[in-house]
Amino acid sequence: MKMYTWIMAVVSCLTLVCVVLCSQPAMALASSFSDRTVEIENAQGERWEFKVQFGDGRDSIFYTYSTSDGKSLESTVETQLYSDTAPTAVLLGDIPILAWSSLAVAQGDSDIYFATWTGNGWSEPRMVHADNALADMSPELTWNDAGQLVLSWWRNTGSDIVQIWAVYNEGRFAVENDVVAAAGKATTKASSYYSSISGRGIADPFKCIAIGDSITAGCKRDAAHNVNYWCGHDRTGETEGGYVDTLQELLQDINSNSRVYNYGHPGERSYEGASRINTVMSAHSDANCILIMFGANDRYEELHPTSTRANIKLMADRAIARGIAPVITTITPNTAVWDIDQYNYQIKDLARDYGIIMADQYGALWYGDDPEYQWESKYSSGDNLHVSDAGDVLVGNEWFETMQTSKLFFPDFSLPGINLLLLKND
Repeated sequence: MKMYTWIMAVVSCLTLVCVVLCSQPAMALASSFSDRTVEIENAQGERWEFKVQFGDGRDSIFYTYSTSDGKSLESTVETQLYSDTAPTAVLLGDIPILAWSSLAVAQGDSDIYFATWTGNGWSEPRMVHADNALADMSPELTWNDAGQLVLSWWRNTGSDIVQIWAVYNEGRFAVENDVVAAAGKATTKASSYYSSISGRGIADPFKCIAIGDSITAGCKRDAAHNVNYWCGHDRTGETEGGYVDTLQELLQDINSNSRVYNYGHPGERSYEGASRINTVMSAHSDANCILIMFGANDRYEELHPTSTRANIKLMADRAIARGIAPVITTITPNTAVWDIDQYNYQIKDLARDYGIIMADQYGALWYGDDPEYQWESKYSSGDNLHVSDAGDVLVGNEWFETMQTSKLFFPDFSLPGINLLLLKND
């Protein structure tokens, strides 16, 4: 009898716990929202705040509406689209207009949509431009000098990054420069991607360009957000900084005339890299490789991973067109924000589809030279996004090992006498 009473008491307690916990509405964790918030407020004291709610690749625009008398509403913008990111909003009079980038699953590209506030929700979303199979990204609503409402965004045409803009008039946006496809769109497939590249001869020095964001530049930021000089300054071709020191040392062990030129720009997104890559390569026409590392800031600007893929592909194509061999990489770990897997999936898929040489910096930094997890304790500079000095050494080694296994860079011989593990542990 006592045992029965005890069991029933336990069951009653478990039931009570279940009632208390299971009856609560599902709460989104703070980490499931974007850091960027768009805020607008009209003369009546009505206020709207927008941010992206991440949902395992299916992202949505979360908004909060509040009034001066204390009323409030929290919800998501219902679009029936696969994934919505990068909101931008302005007031037209007292009425909000919202624009964003949406991923179209059927085509795998992103498009720009807009909607207006109806008083208790949003109008049916409307695509701003004619439908296409290109990556439309990073929209921005502004007013021009003539007092017109303008929506601008960036588009990857397959052979260029162009800015598109549309002017608002009578409930719709009229696109004024709808570039649908530029001439010469690359269609190269895996088996022939590097066919126009002659490769590096045994006696030739390496001349490599390193292009990327703050990771490439050598920015260091600790847990208290203290930063070094290179978190706010662009690299302009220095043969140092970040992983460049380690990689150049390894390459100079083979040929003392080898050089690695650092063009890391802190805060840069992949479409900005694609816009300047030709200028960078023009400064080094004798380069035989370019290392492309982008994506971390795309996540913060809420670009769709497919757009990141398209922009990295454009950079690789532009390098091929100049006879410079591209090497791409996965995004380095970011445990300040966990949802970068979709970006790395797209980068790996791009490398697989076209046979582009790829380093795995994410995998290298996650574990390092130890089977146990090492990123936060050893290879992050402290903010769980940027790379420590030890991490830079590891990144340089990963680039080198990737190049070493490629017949394009090392066609006829292996590299005796170079102990990468010793370099990692220095």
